[in-house]
Amino acid sequence: MFDKIGDIFQMLKQDFSGKCKVLLLDYFQAVQVEQLEQRILQQESQISNMENRNFFSLHCVQMETQLIHANLESVYYALESMVKEEAKAHYEVSVIVR
Repeated sequence: MFDKIGDIFQMLKQDFSGKCKVLLLDYFQAVQVEQLEQRILQQESQISNMENRNFFSLHCVQMETQLIHANLESVYYALESMVKEEAKAHYEVSVIVR
């Protein structure tokens, strides 16, 4: 009789041990899945941040291009005036050196 009780106790112990292992494995898998999801969310956040920076950089380049096109004629006249003044200054220096 005690032998049977010992066998039953041993079976219960093994069954409980097996169930504990399964529960622990399920818990560890859930923790790993949660950690993986957290890393995915962090990476998605970083990617989104980089995309926003790229969009802003492109926007800045577009605004600068529009500014240059809008003021291109003024830039031409300013550059032309500067070249004329430089040519005049060089001519005056050459007259003095002779």
